[in-house]
Amino acid sequence: MGLGALTQFQLLDAIPVLDRTAQNFVIEAMDDGVVVVDADDRIVNLNPQAERLLGNEGFDVGDTLPETYTDRGTTADGEGEDRNAVTPFAVDGAERYFEVDVSDLRDYHDRVTGRVVVFHDVTERLTREQRLSVLSRVLRHNLRNEMNVVYGYADGLSVESPADEAAVDLIKRKALTLVEQGSKAREIQEFLENGNPGGDPVDIGAAVRSVVARTRDAYPDVAFELDLPDEETACPAVVESVVENLVTNAAKHNTDPDPVVSVTARRDGADVVVAVVDNGPGIPREERAVLESGRETSLEHGSGLGLWFVTWAVDHADGSVSFEEADPGSAVTVRLPRRPTG
Repeated sequence: MGLGALTQFQLLDAIPVLDRTAQNFVIEAMDDGVVVVDADDRIVNLNPQAERLLGNEGFDVGDTLPETYTDRGTTADGEGEDRNAVTPFAVDGAERYFEVDVSDLRDYHDRVTGRVVVFHDVTERLTREQRLSVLSRVLRHNLRNEMNVVYGYADGLSVESPADEAAVDLIKRKALTLVEQGSKAREIQEFLENGNPGGDPVDIGAAVRSVVARTRDAYPDVAFELDLPDEETACPAVVESVVENLVTNAAKHNTDPDPVVSVTARRDGADVVVAVVDNGPGIPREERAVLESGRETSLEHGSGLGLWFVTWAVDHADGSVSFEEADPGSAVTVRLPRRPTG
């Protein structure tokens, strides 16, 4: 259990046998730096880990902790909440990064009597994320460039038989697929790093029509059917990217002689429910299982990134997604919270 939970539910005070000595032991035993300040942000207690950090900054018990650490904002209704930010500290001559989490302390009249400030070392995590970001960017860049070269050479090959033509077409298709996957990986990384599920809400009807118009141009042989709300129905902005990935996936992989992709959207209480149904070969059972479990193994793994993006984006927006078989084809249902209109 984190310290935020302890302070939020006053757990330390709710257990009579847990005296002040035990409380201090709990705090001092934590790996994180913990500082307790009063209502005026004066330091009243801190554990050894925090002493190590703040001692280098010249702070001790009785000093006022700067707003840099204590002022992380409040919720819209004025209630305090856990607030996070990353702050650098010099530790043993090296710069390390700490996530600062602030929780309000309240008395039995719900008055703020102080705050608990927790410093959690995230240096290794940030370093790992930075290295993965660089590795991903370099791989995507090299992949795109090398596949463009492969495609160019394949396009210039002389074709002397139907077998040669089929082989060249296969090479070109595979090269384009890898280039597209590189672009999709970049889109996913940018969303995960910068995505804001709140964003500016969009009307689901307008978003779906815009997506289908673009997809229809790319896949003119596919018939698209729409069933959308007449009234404006606002939902998180990410819905447009989610629907685009689902509609594109349904159209691209549809091998039926008369391919059809239908998109329906409706209100359901406080949510918006969007369903994309096609009459194609469907999403393999193994891939659906991987997507719904949220993890891959060496034996079970997804084949593409588009559906992973859908899963992560919907989860990021506090929604849900389900993958089911249709007869024939597949049906993907997305549920997202509605947003206020106007």
